[in-house]
Amino acid sequence: MNIRLAMREDYEELLELSNEAEWNYEIEDFVLMNESGISKILVVERSNAIEKSDIIGMITIFDYGQIGWISNLIVRENWRRKGIGSLLLREALKLLNGKKTIALFSKQESIGFYLKNGFKIDREFYFVRFNGNGKEYENLIGDWDEDIYIMDRFCFGYDRKPLLKLMMSRGYIIKRNREFAIIRPSPKESTIGPVISNNESFLFIAMASSGKGSVAVTTTYYDFVDIIYKVYRMYLGEPPYTYYPLVKAFAGLEYG
Repeated sequence: MNIRLAMREDYEELLELSNEAEWNYEIEDFVLMNESGISKILVVERSNAIEKSDIIGMITIFDYGQIGWISNLIVRENWRRKGIGSLLLREALKLLNGKKTIALFSKQESIGFYLKNGFKIDREFYFVRFNGNGKEYENLIGDWDEDIYIMDRFCFGYDRKPLLKLMMSRGYIIKRNREFAIIRPSPKESTIGPVISNNESFLFIAMASSGKGSVAVTTTYYDFVDIIYKVYRMYLGEPPYTYYPLVKAFAGLEYG
């Protein structure tokens, strides 16, 4: 087996892996993460003398300076329970060595895996889908400005400016004064987040602008969404900082 950085020609296999895990990725998402300059995708592949090398697992890391984030750790179903996930996680942690905090979102069924690898549980959140309840909403599509970066850093405690600007270039922003939401439209599954606001109505506006079926990771439950499942933020080092009075949703894919 061999662990290496993903290349552009790997993206079709990575998309197949993410579909197997029921994540909402598209090829464009892998391109976006690569272009951000703060993200790396590691893959593990097997090789033999007869068949071409093939990818059996992947993991994504985000480097935000003092903060590291881990996303989409996936191993092909028929290769699970062989230590491959732990191997990928160890390699990712080596690349994030020295960070004040390393965090991730975990589904319920994966919590035990991360606990065994030294992570602690922070708190639970909700992966939700907009149910399209038909209320009127305002059209608040806006443009990038420095307030977005300032508010995001204030609410999460680390610098995501390059990634936020790239996300906006691939999607659009809903903005009202210093409140904002970034929307990634997709025919597959539109993603909402981050959403920074004083009240839940702004989250509704963001999700409604994208239409029924859009998804987000929210800090609490709202009547205009259906809960798909709960996710748990876990961490190494210091507990991750979040200013909950303003954070209504995290970035759907952790770019975010």
